[in-house]
Amino acid sequence: MTSKLNSDNMYECEHCGKEFTREKTLIVHVCEQKRRHLQQDEKGVQVGFLAYNRFFQLAQGATKDKTYLSFSKSPYYIAFVKFGRYVISRIIIEADTYIDWLITQRIKIDEWCFEATYDLYLKSKLLTEPVEPALERTVKFMQEWGEEQKAEWNHFFYYVNMNKAVEMINAGKISPWAIYNCKSGQKMLEDMNDEQINLIETVINPPWWKKLFKQKQLDVDFAKDVLKTAGIE
Repeated sequence: MTSKLNSDNMYECEHCGKEFTREKTLIVHVCEQKRRHLQQDEKGVQVGFLAYNRFFQLAQGATKDKTYLSFSKSPYYIAFVKFGRYVISRIIIEADTYIDWLITQRIKIDEWCFEATYDLYLKSKLLTEPVEPALERTVKFMQEWGEEQKAEWNHFFYYVNMNKAVEMINAGKISPWAIYNCKSGQKMLEDMNDEQINLIETVINPPWWKKLFKQKQLDVDFAKDVLKTAGIE
């Protein structure tokens, strides 16, 4: 219940304590705490709440989750909700992992929504993630591209617009695990101009991947087999 009749026969807001003589006035009354209470089921708020709890777990060793009420009264509520809405508004590769990375790297919460912060996370993740999720995500976004373009998704590397490919590679949608382990992916890189290569250089980083592939030959064989089975030559 948002309203209650107190001992002075006044209707009192349970969120801020303000009193009203008429219940109708209380019903339309919206204080900041009531607004936060009403917003608790919004996706962005829920992500912010999750990040808030994760912060206390990783940074302060908390073993018990905070309540939504304590979150709504926190001085950091606005910052965490802003971050939650940022996560919902753009495609974040493994949001849970990103939240943990932000906390363990001790990134200031005011910088959690910076594109430069996400870019730093993404580049480090793309260079170190296991082959399975990298290929799974690549296939997913190739299929989406195929539906949008009304094209065979497994012909992605042959027909994708080069600028679109640059965008997707930098966004983590297309992994070097796929690019380097099929002929069509390598051909796509050969067809790019110097400017396009420079834009994706951090992700495709040839020396890094050459060294990694030498260390993980079984994963390379797995990637080639998956791509071949999918019809990606």
